[in-house]
Amino acid sequence: MLEGDSVPGTGGDVTSIRLVRQMDQRISELERQLGRKTMEVEVLKGVLDKVRLNASPAPPARVFLCLATDRSASTYTA
Repeated sequence: MLEGDSVPGTGGDVTSIRLVRQMDQRISELERQLGRKTMEVEVLKGVLDKVRLNASPAPPARVFLCLATDRSASTYTA
């Protein structure tokens, strides 16, 4: 059969060989893209894990008590 010819499918439907080949190519392309994205995610997860392990915890916030001229107390964080 030539490319673009039709073959009888199940239930009397006619499927184009060319269309099937195009869909197969598209599926292969999408599978490759999915594989690349999966690898990218795994690499980024590894980097994130390393950063989390190496990062020191943030020091606790210091709270200062300031007395204003009118003797009312206020607090702020540094």
